[in-house]
Amino acid sequence: MNAIRIYSLIVVIGLLTMFNLNSNLSAQCPSGSTHHVDTLTVGGCDYIVDMCVNCTVTHPGTVTFNSITPIDSSCVSSLTPEQQINQVMAEVENWAYMYFEVCPSGIPPCDMDVKRITYNYPVCWVVVYDAVNERNWYYSCDDAYCSVVYDICWKMPEMELQKTQISATPVNFEPSCKGVEAADITFPTTHNGESDCFVIHTVCNP
Repeated sequence: MNAIRIYSLIVVIGLLTMFNLNSNLSAQCPSGSTHHVDTLTVGGCDYIVDMCVNCTVTHPGTVTFNSITPIDSSCVSSLTPEQQINQVMAEVENWAYMYFEVCPSGIPPCDMDVKRITYNYPVCWVVVYDAVNERNWYYSCDDAYCSVVYDICWKMPEMELQKTQISATPVNFEPSCKGVEAADITFPTTHNGESDCFVIHTVCNP
């Protein structure tokens, strides 16, 4: 009996490992980018953020967001879905997070060089309900995205971080979700049910 239980436990662990592996592989990152998943706290609640990151030799090159997931259904956020998504993306945009956590790299003085980084923010998102874990998943649901480029360096002698927005360019517009606001969607209540594809406003589409 004990042997059967041990065998069953091994099978369950193996299936869970396969599920996690498949989940990690579900986000297809472009060549040269690394699939990066992390947990961030925003507004007192924890979120899993899934993204593709291109860490070049000298600086982060490109960050593209795939999905954002509130972890604990018992943590009730006062933020709307749009605010949650935007604040999680803003946390990743934080220079300290990128340069110390994701792509460790020194930041040069502004009179010598700058570090350039591009963030690709999906414009269209969808809510998918996971009834098993009682949580909502936020996925990008369109190829349209907002591409924002920053230069980052240390301003001397003040030793202040200088972050300069170089450009904010809409890509592949018109988005399919145009006209559908996050406040207008109906949250799904069945397992794997989806909301309408809704727009998230960024600097490219305020």
